[in-house]
Amino acid sequence: MLGAIVHKLTGQRLDAFLEPRLFQPLGIEGHDWETSLEGLNIGSSRLRLKAEDIAKFGQLYLQKGNWQGRQILSEKWIGEATRKQTDTPPGDSGSSHGYGYQFWQCKPNGVYWGGGSFEQLCVVIPEQDAVVAVTSQTWVRHGAIKLILETLLPALTGTALPANPTDAAALKNELNRLVIPASKGSKASALSAQYHRKLFILETNSFAIREARFLFKDNACGVEWLTAEGAVSFEFGWEAWHLNKGMPENLFNVADLNPANIQYPSKIARTATWLAPNTLQLRVKYVEVIHHDTLTCVFEGDKVSISFLNSIVENTKRATETRKPLKGTLKKPGN
Repeated sequence: MLGAIVHKLTGQRLDAFLEPRLFQPLGIEGHDWETSLEGLNIGSSRLRLKAEDIAKFGQLYLQKGNWQGRQILSEKWIGEATRKQTDTPPGDSGSSHGYGYQFWQCKPNGVYWGGGSFEQLCVVIPEQDAVVAVTSQTWVRHGAIKLILETLLPALTGTALPANPTDAAALKNELNRLVIPASKGSKASALSAQYHRKLFILETNSFAIREARFLFKDNACGVEWLTAEGAVSFEFGWEAWHLNKGMPENLFNVADLNPANIQYPSKIARTATWLAPNTLQLRVKYVEVIHHDTLTCVFEGDKVSISFLNSIVENTKRATETRKPLKGTLKKPGN
């Protein structure tokens, strides 16, 4: 509603209004803000930023609204926004000491934080001159803020730590090893040759995909889809992530994962494995956003069924998969 009021008064959407006033001064680029059916930014949520940009926003508040010598926000406003304005439910971990204007108060005096869906966090720790930015996909309520308050905060001191090359090297090695694991089953199936390059005619479906073809190569699993607009092909690394070049189209959008109407669609990484001789799993990871998707292809004789499971449904009991499975039949020679 506040976003609609800004539009009414200025004639600009929130993203356009904030571009010269907030995004440009802070050097925030590539942001994306979903819109409502009325074409207005959803003021309460759905603004996507990189972790570095979330940190910049927190740093702006830490510096009382001043950025490189320019007062971007009123210092008085920041004082009001980050102060307790109303109570919060008792026992609500990490946020039981009051709520300001879009900021929660934490148990340690002066620490405040703003949060987004799936534990996106901007934590400001004025006493230690620190900002912590978190992007994640977790269903543990306040899990990340609890870790920050109970583990990271006590380790912060007012002075620089002495150099420790051994620990620094160990940390660097650990960071370099961090990966999202690819599913492991088998890189090959006895049925691969039977379905390699064979064309499946798909039943009418909500994605308007008419045909599908699987290509089981040594180094990758290829899938070709035929739509009314033409053919689209993707490659999935065998038990390893394959990053498709450019910004490939995602044919199976889910509103909460990788919406079709966002301005900056995510790069997509893909991996494949055989869970059983007739069951092929295809996993899709959206690189710039927090979600992933899974397609399970089951081959039975001349039939294939392709079901969907998005990461929200996979990890919670609060949602159901709305996409219906694709069903196809092998195209007969001569047809």
